[in-house]
Amino acid sequence: MATVRHPQPNSMGASERTDWHGDGFPATGSQAWGFCDNAHPRNDDKQGKESMRTRTRRALAATLALTLAISAAALASGPLKGRTYEGSAPSSGISSEGHHQLRLHAGGNIVLRVAGSGKSVTVRFSSSSPVLYCNTQQALQVQSTKPATVSGAGRFRASIAERFAAGPGAPAIVQVVSGRFSGRTVSGTIHTNAGECGGVTTFSARAR
Repeated sequence: MATVRHPQPNSMGASERTDWHGDGFPATGSQAWGFCDNAHPRNDDKQGKESMRTRTRRALAATLALTLAISAAALASGPLKGRTYEGSAPSSGISSEGHHQLRLHAGGNIVLRVAGSGKSVTVRFSSSSPVLYCNTQQALQVQSTKPATVSGAGRFRASIAERFAAGPGAPAIVQVVSGRFSGRTVSGTIHTNAGECGGVTTFSARAR
């Protein structure tokens, strides 16, 4: 194969040698190869586009995961519609007088019945032995209450008026039950308003 040599002028006017094979391609090591860089496409643009697509996919995946987490939390924050929650009556609490922890003699359960719409709840106690911070031999004869509103976050506040005998006048005890539903469970506090026999305790219940 013949080799053809063509002089190439440089910036100083001198000629630089480039060796050419007879097939029209510059010889290995020839300076002419330096002018062929543009003949091969660069991968920078392609890699940049792939990197951008990867970042976009990751951002979309993160957004979807966050949306699902928020939706799950929203569903778990409210009560189960039309269900009844039930838990044991508290066995101890803190008295209003002296703020001592006392043993309670309440019996039965606390019962919370959620409306079919999930927007209200009716609370009552199943036993005639009240949540009370004084010893008493009397049994409850009357419990009066009405549905309490359940907020979008699952919170509520209900009042139950309790009497040892039917008739007019102020109730002997008012139980203020406040709490928050979280799916199948509910928990909160019971404030007993009964003068020196009042106090506060906690409760929890599960859907039946």
